[in-house]
Amino acid sequence: MQRPEDKSALNRGHRGNIMVVDDDTMNRRVLRRFLETENYSVAEARGGLEALDLLKHSWFDLVLLDINMPDVDGYQTLATLKLDKRLRDLPVIMVSSLDDLPSVVRCFELGANTYVVKPLSRILLTSRIEACLKKNRLRDWHPEEPRFRVLSGNAPRGS
Repeated sequence: MQRPEDKSALNRGHRGNIMVVDDDTMNRRVLRRFLETENYSVAEARGGLEALDLLKHSWFDLVLLDINMPDVDGYQTLATLKLDKRLRDLPVIMVSSLDDLPSVVRCFELGANTYVVKPLSRILLTSRIEACLKKNRLRDWHPEEPRFRVLSGNAPRGS
């Protein structure tokens, strides 16, 4: 699935589309409320299978992914996501109550962008989300496009 080309929503204050994947309803609700107050659109998935299904049909700028889930855990979901060439660059922030080094290392080895421990610090979560989205947007930046050549001073004369 391709990223939508219409960026007008971002210009109106919309900061991006985030999927929250957690089997705990309260955790999903808390994250949804917080993210919506930060001007993100939020979709929820109750587990890994539901998340992977949603990713087949919808575009997201970032995924917040819990580890401990009953159907397909966060490790398996992350591994599957990163093997899909359409989704491998999708930023994933692991959000878990697991605070042990082996869990964190395993997530990074599987391709997670960062790891945040529950209970969540809003300031830390916000900074991690913003950093992931900024990095992704910079990666998507194509300086060879004429509009970027003008900005960078590399445009042909007369542009």
